[in-house]
Amino acid sequence: MIKYLINTPYGCDIIYKDKVVSSKRNNLSIIKSYCLKELFTYEGYIKAIKSLFGDVQLIPVVINSSNIFIPTKRVRDYDNIWINIGAVILIEDENNQTNLTFKDYKKLTINIKYQKFIKRVEFSKIILDYKNKLK
Repeated sequence: MIKYLINTPYGCDIIYKDKVVSSKRNNLSIIKSYCLKELFTYEGYIKAIKSLFGDVQLIPVVINSSNIFIPTKRVRDYDNIWINIGAVILIEDENNQTNLTFKDYKKLTINIKYQKFIKRVEFSKIILDYKNKLK
């Protein structure tokens, strides 16, 4: 299971529970390819979310129930990290930042306010519920 995707000077690193895979593509390109594997485009998904829920910021990409990616910044920003909330077991507030603990008990601190990140998590659950009702 992917924990998160982070850009590097050479592309991006895909952080799994037990390994790190480097790619020459940036993290947004990787997210777009995961969308295509599930038979939808990233651009179409964003357009649908905005149509259904209004013009929201930091839109989570719900691939399936275990792969829900939340951006920490604007998706085209170099220092954006895509967090797979499906791999997170604990979210904590610390000094205007958010500490994440993954299922392997490794931690990551992200530079986003706790409340803002929690709102994205809650929004991702709304999207997942909506997608599940369509089945």
